[in-house]
Amino acid sequence: MNNETAKKADPATLEPRLQSAASFPYPSVRWNHQTYRITDVTLSEVDEELGEIAGYSLDETETLTEPYSNYYREGTKLYAIKGESSSKAIAIKAWEGIYIQAVAAP
Repeated sequence: MNNETAKKADPATLEPRLQSAASFPYPSVRWNHQTYRITDVTLSEVDEELGEIAGYSLDETETLTEPYSNYYREGTKLYAIKGESSSKAIAIKAWEGIYIQAVAAP
């Protein structure tokens, strides 16, 4: 990943989001049958759009259509990261020109 385009996110400057439930081990996105852990790394450049969040829930037992999240709202866009396999990491649009990295969970 290009270090010039990645930096730590300052949560105070990001768009407000719904809170994640304590029952989840971490804020996440589920896309393409893979769970991605949301990080605090921001990116300023991304590759192609992969889709958008179709469902939001704090209930781990609820069955949702992918992609879904326990942190981001429905309609939030997902992107590939330049030079990174989408099986390892994806980007989530936080606001115009700012994307948050999410890494594949083990």
